[in-house]
Amino acid sequence: MTKRHFPYVGAGLALCLLFGTQGCSLLRQIAPNAEERLADTLTQKLGDPRLTGCHVGLSVYSLDRQAWLFGQDADRRFVPASNVKLVTSALALTALGPGYRATTEVRLAGRRQQGVWQGTLGLVGGGDPLLSSADIDALVQGLLANGLQRFTGRVMADDSRFDPIRKGPGWMWDDAGTDDGPPISPIILDLAHLDLLIQPGALGRPVSVRPDPFTGYGTINNQARTATGGEIVAAECRPVGGKDVFHVHGVLPPGCAPVRATVTVTDPALYAATRFAEAIGRAGVGAQITVGGSGTVAGGSLVASHTSAPVPDMVRALQKDSVNLIGEVLLKQVGAVKGGLPGSSAKGIAAAQRLLTTVGWQPETYRLVDGSGLSRYNLVSPRQLVQLLAYMETQPDVAAAYRLALPIAGVDGTLATRFRGLRDSRRITAKTGTMSGISALSGYLETADHERLAFSLLVNGFIGSAAPIRATQDDLISALAEWQR
Repeated sequence: MTKRHFPYVGAGLALCLLFGTQGCSLLRQIAPNAEERLADTLTQKLGDPRLTGCHVGLSVYSLDRQAWLFGQDADRRFVPASNVKLVTSALALTALGPGYRATTEVRLAGRRQQGVWQGTLGLVGGGDPLLSSADIDALVQGLLANGLQRFTGRVMADDSRFDPIRKGPGWMWDDAGTDDGPPISPIILDLAHLDLLIQPGALGRPVSVRPDPFTGYGTINNQARTATGGEIVAAECRPVGGKDVFHVHGVLPPGCAPVRATVTVTDPALYAATRFAEAIGRAGVGAQITVGGSGTVAGGSLVASHTSAPVPDMVRALQKDSVNLIGEVLLKQVGAVKGGLPGSSAKGIAAAQRLLTTVGWQPETYRLVDGSGLSRYNLVSPRQLVQLLAYMETQPDVAAAYRLALPIAGVDGTLATRFRGLRDSRRITAKTGTMSGISALSGYLETADHERLAFSLLVNGFIGSAAPIRATQDDLISALAEWQR
Protein backbone atom coordinates (compact mmCIF):
# COMPACT_ATOMS: atom_id res chain seq x y z
CA MET A 1 0.00 0.00 0.00
CA THR A 2 1.44 3.35 -0.98
CA LYS A 3 1.95 6.28 1.31
CA ARG A 4 -1.04 8.20 -0.01
CA HIS A 5 -3.35 5.53 1.44
CA PHE A 6 -2.03 5.73 5.02
CA PRO A 7 -4.71 8.22 6.18
CA TYR A 8 -7.38 5.68 5.31
CA VAL A 9 -5.49 3.00 7.25
CA GLY A 10 -5.25 5.27 10.28
CA ALA A 11 -8.93 6.13 10.04
CA GLY A 12 -9.78 2.45 9.72
CA LEU A 13 -7.84 1.49 12.86
CA ALA A 14 -9.47 4.27 14.86
CA LEU A 15 -13.01 3.45 13.70
CA CYS A 16 -12.59 -0.28 14.22
CA LEU A 17 -11.08 0.18 17.71
CA LEU A 18 -13.74 2.66 18.81
CA PHE A 19 -16.85 1.15 17.23
CA GLY A 20 -15.91 -2.43 16.37
CA THR A 21 -17.74 -4.07 13.47
CA GLN A 22 -19.95 -1.01 12.94
CA GLY A 23 -16.84 1.19 12.62
CA CYS A 24 -15.27 -1.10 10.03
CA SER A 25 -18.49 -1.00 8.03
CA LEU A 26 -18.41 2.80 8.15
CA LEU A 27 -14.81 2.75 6.86
CA ARG A 28 -15.84 0.75 3.82
CA GLN A 29 -18.40 3.45 3.03
CA ILE A 30 -16.00 6.41 3.25
CA ALA A 31 -12.70 4.97 1.93
CA PRO A 32 -12.46 4.85 -1.87
CA ASN A 33 -11.77 1.51 -3.48
CA ALA A 34 -9.05 1.01 -6.08
CA GLU A 35 -11.22 1.87 -9.07
CA GLU A 36 -12.55 5.00 -7.37
CA ARG A 37 -8.97 6.10 -6.69
CA LEU A 38 -8.14 5.50 -10.33
CA ALA A 39 -11.16 7.51 -11.45
CA ASP A 40 -10.16 10.38 -9.15
CA THR A 41 -6.63 10.39 -10.54
CA LEU A 42 -7.69 10.28 -14.18
CA THR A 43 -10.39 12.91 -13.71
CA GLN A 44 -7.87 15.23 -12.10
CA LYS A 45 -5.39 14.78 -14.93
CA LEU A 46 -8.08 15.31 -17.56
CA GLY A 47 -8.52 18.73 -15.98
CA ASP A 48 -4.99 19.73 -17.01
CA PRO A 49 -5.06 23.37 -18.24
CA ARG A 50 -3.25 22.30 -21.41
CA LEU A 51 -6.43 20.50 -22.43
CA THR A 52 -8.64 23.55 -21.96
CA GLY A 53 -10.80 24.09 -25.03
CA CYS A 54 -10.04 20.63 -26.43
CA HIS A 55 -12.43 17.76 -26.98
CA VAL A 56 -11.04 14.86 -24.93
CA GLY A 57 -12.28 11.29 -24.68
CA LEU A 58 -10.85 8.47 -22.59
CA SER A 59 -11.88 4.84 -22.22
CA VAL A 60 -10.15 2.20 -20.07
CA TYR A 61 -10.96 -1.54 -19.93
CA SER A 62 -9.49 -4.37 -17.86
CA LEU A 63 -8.66 -7.30 -20.14
CA ASP A 64 -8.01 -9.54 -17.15
CA ARG A 65 -11.28 -8.74 -15.35
CA GLN A 66 -13.31 -8.06 -18.52
CA ALA A 67 -14.65 -4.88 -16.94
CA TRP A 68 -14.79 -1.21 -17.87
CA LEU A 69 -12.73 0.86 -15.44
CA PHE A 70 -13.17 4.44 -16.62
CA GLY A 71 -14.77 6.57 -19.27
CA GLN A 72 -15.01 10.27 -20.03
CA ASP A 73 -16.76 11.17 -23.26
CA ALA A 74 -16.01 7.57 -24.17
CA ASP A 75 -18.87 7.39 -26.68
CA ARG A 76 -18.24 10.76 -28.27
CA ARG A 77 -17.02 10.61 -31.87
CA PHE A 78 -13.54 11.94 -32.65
CA VAL A 79 -11.32 12.22 -35.71
CA PRO A 80 -8.84 9.45 -34.82
CA ALA A 81 -6.00 10.23 -37.29
CA SER A 82 -3.64 7.25 -37.50
CA ASN A 83 -5.56 5.29 -34.87
CA VAL A 84 -7.51 4.12 -37.95
CA LYS A 85 -4.49 1.89 -38.57
CA LEU A 86 -5.66 -0.19 -35.59
CA VAL A 87 -8.71 -1.09 -37.67
CA THR A 88 -6.70 -1.68 -40.84
CA SER A 89 -4.25 -3.97 -39.04
CA ALA A 90 -7.05 -5.98 -37.48
CA LEU A 91 -8.74 -6.26 -40.86
CA ALA A 92 -5.60 -7.41 -42.68
CA LEU A 93 -4.77 -10.04 -40.07
CA THR A 94 -8.28 -11.46 -39.84
CA ALA A 95 -9.45 -11.11 -43.46
CA LEU A 96 -6.22 -12.06 -45.24
CA GLY A 97 -4.83 -14.28 -42.51
CA PRO A 98 -1.35 -14.21 -40.98
CA GLY A 99 0.06 -16.50 -43.68
CA TYR A 100 -1.10 -14.44 -46.66
CA ARG A 101 1.60 -13.21 -49.06
CA ALA A 102 1.35 -11.02 -52.14
CA THR A 103 3.06 -11.97 -55.40
CA THR A 104 4.72 -9.55 -57.81
CA GLU A 105 5.09 -11.11 -61.26
CA VAL A 106 6.93 -10.41 -64.48
CA ARG A 107 5.06 -11.51 -67.62
CA LEU A 108 6.22 -11.50 -71.20
CA ALA A 109 3.75 -10.76 -73.98
CA GLY A 110 5.79 -11.50 -77.09
CA ARG A 111 8.27 -13.95 -78.57
CA ARG A 112 11.11 -15.97 -77.06
CA GLN A 113 13.75 -17.44 -79.34
CA GLN A 114 16.37 -19.02 -77.15
CA GLY A 115 17.76 -16.10 -75.13
CA VAL A 116 16.35 -13.35 -77.34
CA TRP A 117 13.05 -11.93 -76.11
CA GLN A 118 10.87 -9.42 -77.93
CA GLY A 119 7.60 -7.76 -76.93
CA THR A 120 6.36 -6.33 -73.66
CA LEU A 121 7.65 -7.20 -70.22
CA GLY A 122 4.98 -6.39 -67.70
CA LEU A 123 5.77 -5.80 -64.03
CA VAL A 124 2.51 -7.04 -62.53
CA GLY A 125 1.68 -5.54 -59.15
CA GLY A 126 0.35 -7.93 -56.53
CA GLY A 127 -0.23 -5.39 -53.77
CA ASP A 128 3.06 -5.87 -51.90
CA PRO A 129 3.62 -2.63 -49.94
CA LEU A 130 7.14 -3.70 -48.92
CA LEU A 131 8.58 -4.35 -52.40
CA SER A 132 12.18 -3.14 -52.41
CA SER A 133 15.01 -2.37 -54.81
CA ALA A 134 16.61 -5.66 -53.76
CA ASP A 135 13.41 -7.47 -54.77
CA ILE A 136 13.52 -5.81 -58.20
CA ASP A 137 17.11 -6.98 -58.62
CA ALA A 138 16.00 -10.49 -57.64
CA LEU A 139 13.28 -10.40 -60.31
CA VAL A 140 15.92 -9.52 -62.89
CA GLN A 141 18.02 -12.44 -61.72
CA GLY A 142 14.94 -14.58 -62.22
CA LEU A 143 14.77 -13.42 -65.84
CA LEU A 144 18.41 -14.36 -66.36
CA ALA A 145 17.81 -17.77 -64.79
CA ASN A 146 14.92 -18.17 -67.24
CA GLY A 147 17.30 -17.70 -70.16
CA LEU A 148 17.11 -13.99 -70.96
CA GLN A 149 20.17 -12.77 -72.86
CA ARG A 150 18.76 -9.95 -74.95
CA PHE A 151 15.51 -8.02 -74.83
CA THR A 152 13.96 -5.65 -77.33
CA GLY A 153 10.67 -4.01 -76.55
CA ARG A 154 8.78 -2.23 -73.83
CA VAL A 155 8.65 -2.48 -70.06
CA MET A 156 5.34 -1.50 -68.52
CA ALA A 157 3.62 -1.61 -65.16
CA ASP A 158 0.47 -3.70 -64.80
CA ASP A 159 -1.38 -2.08 -61.91
CA SER A 160 -4.81 -3.53 -62.73
CA ARG A 161 -5.13 -5.35 -59.40
CA PHE A 162 -6.40 -2.13 -57.81
CA ASP A 163 -8.77 0.49 -59.12
CA PRO A 164 -7.14 3.68 -60.50
CA ILE A 165 -8.16 5.94 -57.60
CA ARG A 166 -4.91 6.99 -55.95
CA LYS A 167 -6.21 9.18 -53.13
CA GLY A 168 -8.57 8.65 -50.23
CA PRO A 169 -11.75 10.64 -49.56
CA GLY A 170 -11.06 13.87 -47.72
CA TRP A 171 -7.30 13.92 -48.27
CA MET A 172 -5.66 17.33 -48.51
CA TRP A 173 -4.77 18.52 -52.01
CA ASP A 174 -1.45 19.96 -50.83
CA ASP A 175 -0.26 16.60 -49.49
CA ALA A 176 0.41 15.32 -53.04
CA GLY A 177 3.99 14.10 -53.39
CA THR A 178 4.49 13.67 -49.65
CA ASP A 179 4.25 10.81 -47.17
CA ASP A 180 1.10 12.49 -45.86
CA GLY A 181 -0.69 11.92 -49.16
CA PRO A 182 0.90 8.90 -50.85
CA PRO A 183 -0.46 7.58 -54.16
CA ILE A 184 -2.13 4.18 -53.81
CA SER A 185 -1.05 1.46 -56.23
CA PRO A 186 -0.57 -2.33 -56.25
CA ILE A 187 3.02 -1.66 -57.36
CA ILE A 188 4.89 0.16 -54.63
CA LEU A 189 8.69 0.22 -54.81
CA ASP A 190 10.62 1.37 -51.74
CA LEU A 191 7.39 2.83 -50.32
CA ALA A 192 7.28 5.07 -53.44
CA HIS A 193 10.35 6.85 -52.13
CA LEU A 194 13.17 8.29 -54.19
CA ASP A 195 16.35 9.54 -52.51
CA LEU A 196 18.17 12.62 -53.72
CA LEU A 197 21.84 13.04 -52.80
CA ILE A 198 22.57 16.74 -52.40
CA GLN A 199 26.14 18.09 -52.15
CA PRO A 200 27.45 21.63 -51.77
CA GLY A 201 29.43 23.34 -54.53
CA ALA A 202 31.57 26.45 -54.46
CA LEU A 203 30.31 29.35 -52.37
CA GLY A 204 27.44 31.07 -54.15
CA ARG A 205 27.05 28.28 -56.70
CA PRO A 206 24.18 25.78 -57.03
CA VAL A 207 24.36 22.55 -55.05
CA SER A 208 24.64 19.31 -57.00
CA VAL A 209 21.65 16.98 -56.94
CA ARG A 210 21.34 13.41 -58.22
CA PRO A 211 19.03 10.49 -57.48
CA ASP A 212 20.64 7.76 -55.37
CA PRO A 213 20.53 5.11 -56.70
CA PHE A 214 20.51 6.81 -60.05
CA THR A 215 17.30 6.71 -62.07
CA GLY A 216 15.95 8.55 -65.06
CA TYR A 217 12.53 8.85 -63.48
CA GLY A 218 11.24 12.40 -63.14
CA THR A 219 13.12 15.69 -63.52
CA ILE A 220 14.98 17.87 -61.04
CA ASN A 221 14.36 21.57 -60.53
CA ASN A 222 17.37 22.71 -58.52
CA GLN A 223 16.95 26.10 -56.87
CA ALA A 224 19.29 25.39 -53.93
CA ARG A 225 22.54 27.28 -53.42
CA THR A 226 25.80 26.85 -51.56
CA ALA A 227 25.76 29.50 -48.86
CA THR A 228 26.60 30.09 -45.19
CA GLY A 229 23.19 31.23 -44.01
CA GLY A 230 19.57 30.46 -44.70
CA GLU A 231 17.10 27.64 -44.50
CA ILE A 232 18.72 24.22 -44.87
CA VAL A 233 18.19 22.43 -48.15
CA ALA A 234 14.99 20.44 -48.65
CA ALA A 235 13.18 18.71 -51.49
CA GLU A 236 9.60 18.00 -52.49
CA CYS A 237 7.86 16.30 -55.38
CA ARG A 238 5.25 18.22 -57.35
CA PRO A 239 3.87 16.92 -60.64
CA VAL A 240 3.91 19.30 -63.61
CA GLY A 241 2.00 18.33 -66.74
CA GLY A 242 1.46 14.84 -65.36
CA LYS A 243 5.19 14.24 -64.74
CA ASP A 244 7.01 14.32 -61.43
CA VAL A 245 9.33 17.25 -60.78
CA PHE A 246 11.60 17.22 -57.73
CA HIS A 247 11.98 20.75 -56.45
CA VAL A 248 15.12 21.34 -54.39
CA HIS A 249 15.45 24.59 -52.44
CA GLY A 250 17.39 26.07 -49.53
CA VAL A 251 21.11 26.25 -48.83
CA LEU A 252 24.06 24.04 -47.90
CA PRO A 253 27.25 25.45 -46.34
CA PRO A 254 30.38 24.94 -48.46
CA GLY A 255 32.38 21.87 -47.49
CA CYS A 256 29.59 20.25 -45.47
CA ALA A 257 28.72 16.57 -45.73
CA PRO A 258 26.23 15.50 -48.41
CA VAL A 259 22.56 15.58 -47.44
CA ARG A 260 20.05 12.91 -48.40
CA ALA A 261 16.48 14.06 -49.05
CA THR A 262 13.64 11.58 -49.58
CA VAL A 263 10.67 12.46 -51.78
CA THR A 264 7.49 10.52 -52.51
CA VAL A 265 6.72 9.96 -56.18
CA THR A 266 3.19 10.50 -57.45
CA ASP A 267 3.21 7.72 -60.08
CA PRO A 268 4.52 4.67 -58.23
CA ALA A 269 3.72 2.20 -61.03
CA LEU A 270 5.73 4.14 -63.61
CA TYR A 271 8.51 4.65 -61.08
CA ALA A 272 8.72 0.90 -60.42
CA ALA A 273 8.67 0.09 -64.16
CA THR A 274 11.45 2.60 -64.80
CA ARG A 275 13.61 1.18 -62.03
CA PHE A 276 12.91 -2.36 -63.27
CA ALA A 277 13.99 -1.49 -66.82
CA GLU A 278 17.13 0.16 -65.48
CA ALA A 279 17.93 -2.94 -63.41
CA ILE A 280 17.69 -5.08 -66.56
CA GLY A 281 20.20 -2.79 -68.25
CA ARG A 282 22.60 -2.98 -65.29
CA ALA A 283 22.46 -6.80 -65.37
CA GLY A 284 24.42 -6.91 -68.61
CA VAL A 285 21.48 -7.85 -70.78
CA GLY A 286 21.65 -6.49 -74.29
CA ALA A 287 18.54 -4.36 -74.36
CA GLN A 288 16.63 -1.79 -76.32
CA ILE A 289 13.93 -0.78 -73.87
CA THR A 290 11.26 1.85 -73.78
CA VAL A 291 9.29 2.34 -70.59
CA GLY A 292 5.57 2.65 -71.15
CA GLY A 293 2.78 3.61 -68.82
CA SER A 294 0.48 1.31 -66.92
CA GLY A 295 -2.03 -1.18 -68.22
CA THR A 296 -2.70 -4.91 -68.37
CA VAL A 297 -0.33 -7.52 -69.80
CA ALA A 298 -2.88 -9.64 -71.66
CA GLY A 299 -1.89 -13.21 -72.43
CA GLY A 300 1.63 -12.84 -71.11
CA SER A 301 3.60 -15.83 -69.89
CA LEU A 302 5.06 -15.85 -66.38
CA VAL A 303 8.84 -15.43 -66.51
CA ALA A 304 9.71 -14.38 -62.92
CA SER A 305 8.00 -13.73 -59.60
CA HIS A 306 8.62 -12.48 -56.08
CA THR A 307 6.65 -13.41 -52.97
CA SER A 308 6.18 -10.79 -50.26
CA ALA A 309 6.70 -11.01 -46.54
CA PRO A 310 3.63 -12.30 -44.65
CA VAL A 311 0.87 -10.03 -43.35
CA PRO A 312 2.26 -9.72 -39.77
CA ASP A 313 5.42 -8.14 -41.22
CA MET A 314 3.32 -5.72 -43.25
CA VAL A 315 1.24 -4.81 -40.20
CA ARG A 316 4.36 -4.29 -38.12
CA ALA A 317 5.76 -1.89 -40.71
CA LEU A 318 2.39 -0.13 -40.80
CA GLN A 319 2.07 0.34 -37.05
CA LYS A 320 5.60 0.92 -35.83
CA ASP A 321 6.32 3.93 -38.03
CA SER A 322 2.72 4.76 -39.01
CA VAL A 323 3.31 4.39 -42.77
CA ASN A 324 0.17 5.70 -44.44
CA LEU A 325 0.81 4.03 -47.78
CA ILE A 326 0.94 0.54 -46.27
CA GLY A 327 -2.46 1.10 -44.67
CA GLU A 328 -4.04 2.09 -47.96
CA VAL A 329 -2.47 -0.81 -49.89
CA LEU A 330 -3.66 -3.30 -47.25
CA LEU A 331 -7.18 -1.88 -47.38
CA LYS A 332 -7.38 -2.32 -51.16
CA GLN A 333 -5.73 -5.72 -50.91
CA VAL A 334 -8.49 -6.89 -48.59
CA GLY A 335 -10.96 -5.41 -51.06
CA ALA A 336 -9.42 -7.43 -53.89
CA VAL A 337 -9.39 -10.69 -51.92
CA LYS A 338 -12.82 -10.37 -50.32
CA GLY A 339 -14.69 -8.26 -52.89
CA GLY A 340 -13.06 -9.26 -56.18
CA LEU A 341 -10.84 -7.45 -58.65
CA PRO A 342 -10.09 -4.66 -58.94
CA GLY A 343 -9.45 -4.03 -55.28
CA SER A 344 -10.81 -0.73 -54.03
CA SER A 345 -10.99 1.21 -50.81
CA ALA A 346 -14.79 0.86 -50.86
CA LYS A 347 -14.56 -2.93 -51.00
CA GLY A 348 -12.01 -2.87 -48.20
CA ILE A 349 -14.22 -0.62 -46.08
CA ALA A 350 -17.14 -3.00 -46.62
CA ALA A 351 -15.00 -5.84 -45.27
CA ALA A 352 -13.93 -3.66 -42.34
CA GLN A 353 -17.57 -2.89 -41.52
CA ARG A 354 -18.34 -6.60 -41.35
CA LEU A 355 -15.45 -7.11 -38.92
CA LEU A 356 -16.46 -4.13 -36.80
CA THR A 357 -20.04 -5.39 -36.54
CA THR A 358 -18.61 -8.58 -35.07
CA VAL A 359 -16.54 -6.48 -32.66
CA GLY A 360 -19.71 -4.72 -31.50
CA TRP A 361 -19.65 -1.41 -33.36
CA GLN A 362 -23.08 -0.26 -34.51
CA PRO A 363 -23.01 1.00 -38.13
CA GLU A 364 -24.72 4.28 -37.34
CA THR A 365 -22.18 5.19 -34.61
CA TYR A 366 -18.97 5.59 -36.64
CA ARG A 367 -17.60 6.56 -40.03
CA LEU A 368 -14.60 4.94 -41.71
CA VAL A 369 -13.40 6.00 -45.17
CA ASP A 370 -9.71 5.11 -45.56
CA GLY A 371 -7.01 2.76 -44.31
CA SER A 372 -4.47 5.22 -42.91
CA GLY A 373 -6.46 7.84 -41.01
CA LEU A 374 -5.42 10.71 -43.28
CA SER A 375 -9.03 11.70 -43.88
CA ARG A 376 -10.85 13.93 -41.43
CA TYR A 377 -14.06 12.22 -42.50
CA ASN A 378 -13.19 9.31 -40.18
CA LEU A 379 -15.11 9.39 -36.89
CA VAL A 380 -14.84 6.85 -34.05
CA SER A 381 -15.17 6.84 -30.28
CA PRO A 382 -12.59 5.87 -27.63
CA ARG A 383 -14.86 3.05 -26.41
CA GLN A 384 -15.03 1.59 -29.92
CA LEU A 385 -11.26 1.52 -30.26
CA VAL A 386 -10.99 -0.20 -26.89
CA GLN A 387 -13.63 -2.72 -27.97
CA LEU A 388 -11.48 -3.50 -31.01
CA LEU A 389 -8.33 -3.85 -28.92
CA ALA A 390 -10.13 -6.19 -26.52
CA TYR A 391 -11.60 -8.23 -29.37
CA MET A 392 -8.21 -8.76 -31.00
CA GLU A 393 -6.85 -10.12 -27.73
CA THR A 394 -9.42 -12.93 -28.01
CA GLN A 395 -8.31 -14.03 -31.50
CA PRO A 396 -5.74 -16.77 -30.86
CA ASP A 397 -4.28 -16.89 -34.37
CA VAL A 398 -3.49 -13.19 -34.63
CA ALA A 399 -3.56 -11.67 -31.13
CA ALA A 400 0.21 -11.77 -30.66
CA ALA A 401 0.93 -10.42 -34.15
CA TYR A 402 -1.52 -7.57 -33.60
CA ARG A 403 -0.11 -6.60 -30.22
CA LEU A 404 3.56 -6.97 -31.21
CA ALA A 405 3.07 -4.71 -34.23
CA LEU A 406 2.41 -1.72 -31.96
CA PRO A 407 5.16 0.75 -31.02
CA ILE A 408 6.76 0.04 -27.64
CA ALA A 409 6.99 3.03 -25.32
CA GLY A 410 10.51 4.40 -25.00
CA VAL A 411 11.84 1.75 -27.39
CA ASP A 412 10.75 1.94 -31.01
CA GLY A 413 8.49 3.37 -33.69
CA THR A 414 6.48 6.49 -32.98
CA LEU A 415 6.81 5.92 -29.21
CA ALA A 416 10.61 5.65 -29.23
CA THR A 417 11.11 8.99 -27.46
CA ARG A 418 8.02 8.92 -25.25
CA PHE A 419 7.44 7.61 -21.71
CA ARG A 420 11.17 7.39 -21.03
CA GLY A 421 10.64 8.65 -17.50
CA LEU A 422 8.26 5.81 -16.72
CA ARG A 423 9.53 2.82 -14.80
CA ASP A 424 9.65 -0.06 -17.28
CA SER A 425 8.03 1.86 -20.14
CA ARG A 426 7.89 -1.35 -22.19
CA ARG A 427 4.64 -2.10 -20.38
CA ILE A 428 2.93 0.30 -22.81
CA THR A 429 2.39 -0.65 -26.45
CA ALA A 430 0.18 1.76 -28.34
CA LYS A 431 -0.66 3.42 -31.64
CA THR A 432 -0.20 7.15 -31.99
CA GLY A 433 -2.18 9.44 -34.24
CA THR A 434 -1.26 13.02 -35.12
CA MET A 435 -2.73 15.59 -37.48
CA SER A 436 -3.22 19.32 -37.15
CA GLY A 437 -5.34 19.74 -34.02
CA ILE A 438 -5.50 15.98 -33.36
CA SER A 439 -3.51 13.71 -31.05
CA ALA A 440 -4.52 10.12 -30.36
CA LEU A 441 -3.05 7.29 -28.32
CA SER A 442 -4.68 3.86 -28.03
CA GLY A 443 -3.28 0.48 -27.06
CA TYR A 444 -2.38 -1.88 -24.26
CA LEU A 445 -0.57 -1.54 -20.97
CA GLU A 446 0.27 -3.51 -17.87
CA THR A 447 -0.29 -1.83 -14.51
CA ALA A 448 2.11 -1.82 -11.58
CA ASP A 449 0.51 -5.00 -10.24
CA HIS A 450 0.46 -6.65 -13.71
CA GLU A 451 -3.18 -6.15 -14.66
CA ARG A 452 -3.59 -5.92 -18.44
CA LEU A 453 -5.61 -2.95 -19.67
CA ALA A 454 -6.74 -1.59 -23.03
CA PHE A 455 -7.15 2.17 -23.38
CA SER A 456 -7.93 4.91 -25.88
CA LEU A 457 -7.21 8.60 -25.32
CA LEU A 458 -8.36 10.88 -28.15
CA VAL A 459 -7.86 14.64 -28.24
CA ASN A 460 -9.30 16.92 -30.93
CA GLY A 461 -9.48 20.67 -31.36
CA PHE A 462 -6.21 22.06 -30.03
CA ILE A 463 -4.34 24.89 -31.73
CA GLY A 464 -0.59 24.99 -32.21
CA SER A 465 2.01 22.36 -31.43
CA ALA A 466 0.96 18.86 -30.42
CA ALA A 467 3.89 18.60 -27.98
CA PRO A 468 2.00 19.91 -24.89
CA ILE A 469 -0.93 17.62 -25.67
CA ARG A 470 1.34 14.60 -26.04
CA ALA A 471 3.01 15.48 -22.73
CA THR A 472 -0.40 15.54 -21.05
CA GLN A 473 -1.32 12.21 -22.63
CA ASP A 474 1.94 10.69 -21.46
CA ASP A 475 1.37 11.97 -17.94
CA LEU A 476 -2.14 10.52 -17.84
CA ILE A 477 -1.25 7.12 -19.32
CA SER A 478 1.81 6.90 -17.05
CA ALA A 479 -0.49 7.33 -14.05
CA LEU A 480 -2.65 4.54 -15.43
CA ALA A 481 0.40 2.32 -15.83
CA GLU A 482 1.53 3.01 -12.25
CA TRP A 483 -1.90 2.32 -10.78
CA GLN A 484 -2.35 -0.72 -8.57
CA ARG A 485 -5.25 -2.17 -6.69
